[in-house]
Amino acid sequence: GDSVLASADGSVKEVGKSKSWGTFVLLDHGNNTCTRYAHMLDGSVSVAQDMQVCQGLKIGEIGKTGNVSGA
Repeated sequence: GDSVLASADGSVKEVGKSKSWGTFVLLDHGNNTCTRYAHMLDGSVSVAQDMQVCQGLKIGEIGKTGNVSGA
């Protein structure tokens, strides 16, 4: 349940859930640079697609969803 924070300013490109990545958020930082935050706790994502985020903003919580054996 520890916080997942945005590593840099950007916009939310995608929020979703997949078998491999589990609950995830994809941030677009511009200049062809993106960051994917995966395996997040179900129901913890606090951002939505197209939302602008600032570095350090809480975007969710650490979890162990998808193909992973631990947090």
